Formats: sequence, structure tokens, C-alpha cells
Amino acid sequence: MSFTTKQIRKLEVAIRARKFAEKVRGSNMAFKLGDELIDWLKDDEIPFFKAKLERHRLVQRADARWEER
Repeated sequence: MSFTTKQIRKLEVAIRARKFAEKVRGSNMAFKLGDELIDWLKDDEIPFFKAKLERHRLVQRADARWEER
């Protein structure tokens, strides 16, 4: 079974979302998304990335930081 580049990219986005969520939950602090991550994400991937963070029990505060629900 071979994967398309779009499927691989979607998997990479999901993995980065999970790693970010683990960082937030493990530290018990709120974090902004890093500039590197924002630059790496394509515009159409941002809603998917945010949905993944919400699935990992994170919420975005008014100051754009993410924290555990």
C-alpha cells in the first residue's frame, strides 16, 4: 500500500498537533503556536490542525495560547 503525498502531509500535521498537545498537557502551562510551526502549516491545514488540538483536549484562549481543557 502506498500513500499519496497529500496523505503523508496530513499525517505529518496530525503528528505535530499531537506533539504540541503533549507538550501543553505535560507542562500544565499555556503555549502559543511557534512561528516555525505556523510558517510550516499551509493555510488550508490550519483548521485541521486546530481540530486535532481540540481532539487532544486543548482549548485556545483569547490571547491565542493553547491550554488543557
